[in-house]
Amino acid sequence: MGDFNCYRFEHEKAGGNTSSNVRVGELNSFIFDSGLQDLKSVGLLFTWFNQRLDAPIHIKLDRMLINSSFLDLFPLAYYKVDSFYNSDHAPIILLASNLRKAVYRFMYKEFWTKLDNFWDELILAFERPVCASPIASFYDSLKSLKLAIKNKNWCSSNFLSTRILELKNLQAQCLSNIQGDPLNPDLNLLLKNTNDHLASAQDAWYT
Repeated sequence: MGDFNCYRFEHEKAGGNTSSNVRVGELNSFIFDSGLQDLKSVGLLFTWFNQRLDAPIHIKLDRMLINSSFLDLFPLAYYKVDSFYNSDHAPIILLASNLRKAVYRFMYKEFWTKLDNFWDELILAFERPVCASPIASFYDSLKSLKLAIKNKNWCSSNFLSTRILELKNLQAQCLSNIQGDPLNPDLNLLLKNTNDHLASAQDAWYT
């Protein structure tokens, strides 16, 4: 948490020159590679002001980044961007509680469509004969699909993060082995397949 001296997205800056793609990309790459995400927030969007009236600039430079382990402990956590005091930066205040919600919101995840198991469950849920009105039948099929998905180990995004970690470890092992035998076709094939799977998993995580 704190001042990262750069913003992530274009809407997080008003006024002044646009930052280079290199700087913005460096911050976003760091966040992605570290398995982090922005903690949800309330209050002000911009956390820094250059204090100039002739050419004002407002930027979101301060933020809180968390990982899935933090959310497991503090599922209701968020931070507040408060009013400016004696600084050109707005204070950010963490509001965390480890009390869990009684009911968790079920959210569709796009990476499921890349899994054969998802389509198997979808077909099972919708292949039943229609025994009521179309709307009621559709609702029952969706409810059945939801219950089936919630019991699968691939339902959570943790499945993806674990998969990415496994592939990165495999990639590192492949690269290490190739250093001693760089022209080995089996090692190069394994590395290429691992890179492809890792790219797909990281793309799924991003979406």
